[in-house]
Parts: sequence; structure tokens; C-alpha cells
Amino acid sequence: MSFKFYYLLVDVYQEKKEDELTKRILDKIIYLNANSVYGYFKLGNFYQDRGNAKKAKKMYHNTLKILDTLPNNQQIAELNDLSVEELSIKLSNLVN
Repeated sequence: MSFKFYYLLVDVYQEKKEDELTKRILDKIIYLNANSVYGYFKLGNFYQDRGNAKKAKKMYHNTLKILDTLPNNQQIAELNDLSVEELSIKLSNLVN
């Protein structure tokens, strides 16, 4: 099964407000790929949207650690082709 399938499931479950299933799929993405920018970023958003700023920040910090290993100009297709640099700036503003 490709990761695109899991990304689509996240979108579908979020649309249907199926929080438990959304989180379960995001956890699975991270389990399958511990360096998933998408997984950590989306899980951070998941927690932020539910008012859990502490867990959201932790996920955003994990995302930033992964981004630090990538070239700044690399595009992240799963996140609408945001560059590593753009996402790093966005996350830095969220965690500070």
C-alpha cells in the first residue's frame, strides 16, 4: 500500500470528523516512516485543532528536526509542494 492511500484516508476521515480514525492513520504513517514530515506535521495540526498545544508543539518540533536534515529548496509534495524552508518558517512561528 502506498503512502498516498494513507494521505487520502487522513483527508477523508478529517472531512467526516472521525478523530479516532484520523489519529490512528497518522500514527500508522509515522510508524511506517519515522521521518515522515507529513505525518508529524498533520499530527501537530490534529492536536492543535483539538486544543492540545503541548502535543502539537512536540509534533511540530519533531517535524523541524526532520526538516533540518533536508535541503531548504526541497519541495514537499504531500504538503502542496511547500519547500522545506517555507515549512520551517511556518513551524518556527507556531512553536515560538
